[in-house]
Amino acid sequence: MEESQNNKVNIQLDKRWLVAIAVCISAFATNPSLEKHKSAVKTEVSSLMQKEMAKSEDSEATGFENLGMAFGSIMLNSMIDNAVSVNDFLLFSTTKISYKGDSRIVGLGMFGNVFLFKSALNPEEILKEKP
Repeated sequence: MEESQNNKVNIQLDKRWLVAIAVCISAFATNPSLEKHKSAVKTEVSSLMQKEMAKSEDSEATGFENLGMAFGSIMLNSMIDNAVSVNDFLLFSTTKISYKGDSRIVGLGMFGNVFLFKSALNPEEILKEKP
């Protein structure tokens, strides 16, 4: 009787280890790439820009202002490509933005997704000067 209970405990522990190993393999295999991190930041920054544009649409926007915003968007995408990097920890990764010597973690990548910390992507916080 005692031996059968020990076998059940061993089988349960073996199942737990198998599940843990399967989760680790899945996390490793689906850890997002640098391009996925950059794409997530670009999407979020674009969304923030559109919100700012919506605020300013109360005043009449001229064609030149729209052209300027389009050009600014192209410049911003180029800046993001240069500023965003990834710390890869094999099972997960972090999104890091570097600007003027200051680096900050703005997101977390795991299981094929990138989750950005909205407060860390605040443009005023990123662009403000260090004391």
